Amino acid sequence: MDRQKPLPTIGIIGGDKRQEYLAQILKEYGFGIITYGVSGNAYQTGSLRELMKNSTVLAAPVPFTHNGKTIASLSEKADLDISSFLFFLRSDHIVCGGNLPECVKNHCESENILFFDLLKNDRVAYLNAIATAEGAIMEACRLSPMNFHKNHSVVLGYGKCGSVLADRLKGMHSLVTVCARSEKARTKAEILGFYATDFEHLDQALAKAYFIFNTVPAPVLPEELLTLLPPQAVIVDIASAPGGVDYKAASALGITSSLFLSIPGKTAPYASAQILAKELIHLYDKNKSCSF
Repeated sequence: MDRQKPLPTIGIIGGDKRQEYLAQILKEYGFGIITYGVSGNAYQTGSLRELMKNSTVLAAPVPFTHNGKTIASLSEKADLDISSFLFFLRSDHIVCGGNLPECVKNHCESENILFFDLLKNDRVAYLNAIATAEGAIMEACRLSPMNFHKNHSVVLGYGKCGSVLADRLKGMHSLVTVCARSEKARTKAEILGFYATDFEHLDQALAKAYFIFNTVPAPVLPEELLTLLPPQAVIVDIASAPGGVDYKAASALGITSSLFLSIPGKTAPYASAQILAKELIHLYDKNKSCSF
């Protein structure tokens, strides 16, 4: 990193514990830091407007929003809404965050504002999937009366999170079935030693599964499939809200289920902040010439 050029001030907005650690890590690297809506009081400003006025780089949360209207935050701030964020954006701002909403990306494109969606970066997404997988397994351990060892687990979806999760479960000697729509994904899972099935034959895998992990943001576990589960089964749903489980039916059937979101910020916030900090520093080194 070029130490001869003054480092920019990074405005860190909202989010969870990761953002607090991100501020600490970037401060140690020499960046100027101001925060708003971040847990802890270090470097706090009085408003979103003040933060955006006094910073060049905007480090938004991962994910940026949970509801499409407000910026995700553990702190309740009346001005942490997306419309205010867009109003205060300047042409010289650089926006970084995770799962940036379309309205933010469209605004940035129309105003020629540089932006980076960190979760669209494969390096960040895969490293983030490690914390997500470990946290999902931790949640399943907390909820279940069973061991993973020699018991059946089902992973719905075989993308970044699903593939890492299946690998970790296999390492715990669980008997893992991967359920994926894509024949290519199922073939890859089989090559790596997993059982594989499509959603049309998911019922056979569920009937003997004590652990079910869903990564698919679609209704993939309706009541008719939930009735097949053993009574001791536990479902951990890590798909974007509202998840993929019929929770009303699961409750009526006495099935333990958990919609467990933003896992890295809950179970490994410092490690996850290190990943984000490294990517921000990488972006700085790559984009020095455009005022980053």
